[in-house]
Amino acid sequence: MTTLQPGEFRAVPDACRVYGDADLRQLMNGQPKSIQPQKGQQLNQCTYTVDAKPTFRVLTILVQAMQASLAFGNGSATADAKYNFAKQQQLLAKPPKNKAQPPATITAIRGMGDQALSALQTFPTKAATDLVTVLARYRNVLITVTFQGEAGNGFGPVTAGELRSGALAVARAALSRVKSEPTV
Repeated sequence: MTTLQPGEFRAVPDACRVYGDADLRQLMNGQPKSIQPQKGQQLNQCTYTVDAKPTFRVLTILVQAMQASLAFGNGSATADAKYNFAKQQQLLAKPPKNKAQPPATITAIRGMGDQALSALQTFPTKAATDLVTVLARYRNVLITVTFQGEAGNGFGPVTAGELRSGALAVARAALSRVKSEPTV
């Protein structure tokens, strides 16, 4: 297979528009600044930051429609997405030795797309820095939401639970938008 199959997605929604402005301000605990380093039909990313004491938060939303490729499984775009989901899960559990990242504590999420997980990484720094990643797959689309916060050095408080619930809310909103996109 080298073409998209019925029910697969050719395009993804704008990552900067999957979560409402008022909800975003509340989630980020302030007025976020946004950048959109990647904006395309198959790959769309948006990063929001608030860096004003006492709040430090970084939220990144990445939505990607995988394409048919003979390199994965039966060659379907969905097989490509399954492969990439498993690869990202493995990298979270066992980061490469050359990356300064701790292994994540991974929790499966039921009822969110075809596959989903959340991962918590706590970085050993002077300030408590937590990074929560929510990874979800729906058909051939991967949604990756990372939400980072810091407590200490004049920032905080923020808990891993707050970061996780925020990342989950954004991932659910992104999944809902993906489901409203047309399929092949």
